[in-house]
Amino acid sequence: MRSTDIAIIGLACRFPAAANPGDFWRLVHDGREASQSTIDGVADFDANFFNLSPREASAMDPRQRLALELTWELLEDACVVPESVRGQQVAVYLGAMNDDYAFLTLRDAEGNVDHHSFAGTSRGMIANRVSYAFGMHGPSVTIDSGQSSSLVAVHLACESLRTGASPLAIAGGVHLNLANETAALETEFGALSATGHTYAFDARADGYVRSEGAGLVLLKPLRSAIEDGNPIRAVIRGSAVGNDGHSAAGMTVPSVSGQADVIRRALSGAGLDSAAVHYVEAHGTGTEIGDPVEATALGEVFADRQHRPLSVGSVKTNIGHTGGAAGIAGLLKTVLALENAVIPPSLNYTSAAIDLESLGLQVNTTLTPWPPGDRPRRAGVSAFGMGGTNAHVIVEQAPEPTESIVAQRDEVPVVVPWVVSARSAEALTGQAQRLLAWLIERPELSVVDVGYSLVSTRSVFEHRAVVVGGDREQLMAGLAGVVVGRAASVGKTVWVFPGQGAQWLGMGRGLYGRFAVFAKVFDEVCAVLDSHVRVPLRSVMWGSDAGLLESTEFAQPALFAVEVALAAVNGPEAVVVSGSEAAVGVVVDRLVGAGRRVHRLAVSHAFHSVLMEPMLGEFERVLAGVSVGAPRVGLVSNVSGGLAGAGYGSASYWVEHVRRAVRFADSVGLVESLGASVFVEVGPGGGLSAAVEACLSGEPAASVALLGRDRAEVDSLLGALGRLFVTGVAVQWDSVFADLHAHRVELPTYAFARQRFWLGDGEEAPDDHTETDTGATHRWQELAPAEQHRQLVELVCGRAANVLGHSASRDIDADRAFQDLGFDSVTGVELRDRLKIDTGLTLSRTLIFDYPTPTALADYLGQRLSGTYDQESDDEKIWSLLRKIPIQELRRTGLLDKLLLLAGTAGKSQLEPPVSDDVIDSLSPDDLIAMALNPADDDDIP
Repeated sequence: MRSTDIAIIGLACRFPAAANPGDFWRLVHDGREASQSTIDGVADFDANFFNLSPREASAMDPRQRLALELTWELLEDACVVPESVRGQQVAVYLGAMNDDYAFLTLRDAEGNVDHHSFAGTSRGMIANRVSYAFGMHGPSVTIDSGQSSSLVAVHLACESLRTGASPLAIAGGVHLNLANETAALETEFGALSATGHTYAFDARADGYVRSEGAGLVLLKPLRSAIEDGNPIRAVIRGSAVGNDGHSAAGMTVPSVSGQADVIRRALSGAGLDSAAVHYVEAHGTGTEIGDPVEATALGEVFADRQHRPLSVGSVKTNIGHTGGAAGIAGLLKTVLALENAVIPPSLNYTSAAIDLESLGLQVNTTLTPWPPGDRPRRAGVSAFGMGGTNAHVIVEQAPEPTESIVAQRDEVPVVVPWVVSARSAEALTGQAQRLLAWLIERPELSVVDVGYSLVSTRSVFEHRAVVVGGDREQLMAGLAGVVVGRAASVGKTVWVFPGQGAQWLGMGRGLYGRFAVFAKVFDEVCAVLDSHVRVPLRSVMWGSDAGLLESTEFAQPALFAVEVALAAVNGPEAVVVSGSEAAVGVVVDRLVGAGRRVHRLAVSHAFHSVLMEPMLGEFERVLAGVSVGAPRVGLVSNVSGGLAGAGYGSASYWVEHVRRAVRFADSVGLVESLGASVFVEVGPGGGLSAAVEACLSGEPAASVALLGRDRAEVDSLLGALGRLFVTGVAVQWDSVFADLHAHRVELPTYAFARQRFWLGDGEEAPDDHTETDTGATHRWQELAPAEQHRQLVELVCGRAANVLGHSASRDIDADRAFQDLGFDSVTGVELRDRLKIDTGLTLSRTLIFDYPTPTALADYLGQRLSGTYDQESDDEKIWSLLRKIPIQELRRTGLLDKLLLLAGTAGKSQLEPPVSDDVIDSLSPDDLIAMALNPADDDDIP
């Protein structure tokens, strides 16, 4: 391994008859010629996924859209979570030529041009759009060297990696044929095929076939790729770029010496001689002039090979000439051939136009196994531009892995989650269907590896689904009928610990056998408690004597052990009655007679009643020697129903706890008032979850029990985590696979929910706006508050739909940030202007940034119209909203930079925060808000 070697760790493409690298390989492997030289759905795009409005998406060159989607697929193919590259010095080099969409835009400028058009039709923005959308800070360059553009882009990306300017690079090209006028220019140029077939190196060659497509590779220094465990598809050993220079034959006529020179320099850079290369993917356009020149140049370099002729071929015989993406098409074909150890056939060849044998060349016309003696397998790839810019890349098979990607192990049934998420409900269904189809075709994939890959290589979005199962059939059936949820901003999470009466024989045994962390902590707790009980706690918990476990001596430590090992007035309609058996019996009889449901708790004493008083003195004396530290997180006392204070844990506190009523309902009410909306019952049972919901004033975001009696423990735990996750709670799913020796495997890429976007489609939607400011305020004030709020939300969504080019207000999610809906400063002002007329209010130009969702804006408008607006109170609401947003989301929307500036970094570039990402990620939103509200000097920021 040399320091200059570059690994290809990801592939993505869209070519005629090939929507992805798998399809592309099957096309060339089977020796098929695409019947159409176009790609499907060139106008279709998932604008919502990239937070783009219909107006902006319609104004964008489809090459920009295609580059965005392929970049996402590229990162997923490489098992790189796209969010992980945000803020990194990732380079983007993309080849492109022609500007058909700009021509179409300007041809009918009156109906097509708006403020999105300039950036939307600029060729240089193809690469820039990728860098912007993914938050990458490395070089971002669109390259036009004609038909060699994409391979030149690969060369420059490799150079960027070799110099250390970038740790990761995206390279490739995109080419679309959209304007008939451009086709006319190429026809007049005189090099198009009249037959519609590419006859590379054949005597029938009559020109190239006009085609389109796009392809990308993800590049990384080989040493780094190996150290980081990236999947390596192939290795770029060397590359070179040059130009033919001046020629008496004309600028567009290729040069033998120029082409031979660039190949020799690529070999030299790779540290190889001509005998080390076994195949060359030629430029091979099928033109009468170009092919003989290329064959002669190849002969000059490779004719001295003594052992056998050099095999050559051209992917243009399969898909035609893809212009600025031609070089990347050849590179992708070659990488796939190296991986699969076969050379695909080059089509439409019967007899040569020149004597190839004398040049030491042969066209590979059949599917040919790579000669077994050729190790490592190596190939060259050429691309030549019409202006004489030539590029050549030397590619080598990937190093042999130290272990099989799919481990050789027995598939022992184990319960695991499969986690799927998407940006929209439609895409989530597509994700599940795509994964199901993928698995049906690949029965060898382990359910553990699939589950681990889903949580470790894929992004998490708001539309979510979790399937839990113990075998392939169960999990796949779950995918077919998956129950989904949509995550939202949730309040604080509360851990609810059940007390005596919730225990059962065998509790914790399933978790002990499945999770090493649980087992370790459980063992540690038992080791401490066993010295204080007459029988080892584990033997009581996992024995057969239910009565023994019901005794306080064992029930309390057993519950403690289980609850620690997992990382009473109970409500308005439930109460615990405690006292003498006779007295309690009288109460029970009356309740039963009144039709009430009664349940006897599995406890050995009448806790929280007068019967506990005889033991309180001795109990207090024993506890006097026990010291308790202050709670590290907010702890609610069931004695007072409030937050635990200075006296918590004292001897007198526990005496009160034993004797007094349990103020569970008050405790729930307190945490609800403090912003809690997620309640997790940690321990056996599940009865407290229902009690929590009965005590709340509104619906909780989630109230779940981790362990239920009617379900296996691991199933119950993972199912509960799934319900929390789809609600919006962050779950570290990869920890579930920590002890399973899981491997990352290839998965299908994101199922984009595409719609058509084209010139004119994104025009402003019909506007039923007829209001003027005269009397507008008064009319809103006449409405009842609830109706006013409903209509204001509808108004904001409707006007937002008008501005963005949606067909109806239902296309606007009222709780989604304006920036994520596709608003920018210009469209934000357009919305402001409409709402000024609708409401008669004076409104700020920064309206959508001050009130970041349609719902928040509607609330603000309602307060202004009713005269109840309070700036200070409004600010508090905004800060409260920001506190609920995860750090990564703050970074993605740009709010993080604004908070850092407020926190004392004024004067520093927003693109260069003075605090490292690692430090920022260690902070909570509360920390950032506190910093922003209390500005500090830079030196005070950790």
